[in-house]
Amino acid sequence: MYRLLVAILSVAACILANSAFAQDSTVVSEEIKWTYTEQLPQFKGGDAAMFRFLSAKLKLPKNPPAGKVVISFVIGVDGSVNDVEVVQSISPQVDEACVNAVLKMNGRWQPGMQNNKLVPVRFTVPIFISPAPPRKQK
Repeated sequence: MYRLLVAILSVAACILANSAFAQDSTVVSEEIKWTYTEQLPQFKGGDAAMFRFLSAKLKLPKNPPAGKVVISFVIGVDGSVNDVEVVQSISPQVDEACVNAVLKMNGRWQPGMQNNKLVPVRFTVPIFISPAPPRKQK
């Protein structure tokens, strides 16, 4: 009787261990978009590099209105940028320029991680638009 009980417990332990092991992969389902993770996505070079990159790639129309455009996007498990949305707008032309600049960051991200697994993360970035300084009169 003792041997039968030990055999049943051993089989149950193996089944549970295999099912737990089978779920352990490096990528979690991409259907869930995280907003906070243990390790947030990082732009290669850090936040300062990200804002320098956006500033360099941002092609604004002439005389844009001052304000803040808030852009939300998903950083995929491969560092890609997708599902870009304008959360706060100041004008359609400026919004489009900001979206285009964010799309150029595609592939320049280290993805986020949760429980040592790569996960897609929704990221939100404010982009501040200031009016051009007035030109000096001669």
